[in-house]
Amino acid sequence: MEQVTYQRDPMEDLFGLLRDQRRRLAIYYLRNHTETESINVGTLATAVASLETDGQHPWRAGERSTEKGRHPADTGGEDERNSTERVEISLVHTHLPKLHERGIVEFDRENRSVETAHPPDEFWDGVRDCQRFSAELAGTKVEH
Repeated sequence: MEQVTYQRDPMEDLFGLLRDQRRRLAIYYLRNHTETESINVGTLATAVASLETDGQHPWRAGERSTEKGRHPADTGGEDERNSTERVEISLVHTHLPKLHERGIVEFDRENRSVETAHPPDEFWDGVRDCQRFSAELAGTKVEH
């Protein structure tokens, strides 16, 4: 009996990576804020928690909240600190390892640092296509 082998579908991988909002926000932040140097995972967690709290989704320009610029750490509230801690835990244990495995980020768990890797252009083309499609569904324009 012949063994059947299946190849991974690159679009399926892309959609799997982009399926999670927190992962999309982490990719967006890293792509736009860490051109050449790594950042601490705590910094990334604070930024992602802030984007989540503010409802700021860069690919949905028309859906931003009115509380722009509010960082969870700025409010001093227990809920916000807990939120940032939960984001950091999920980044360290789930999202960053998955992105590292696919070559999207360089994640050093021991030093708690992360930076954008140099994935193939096809990845970023796919991300832009997904953003455009999402924006078309929402009836908004995507900034490049």
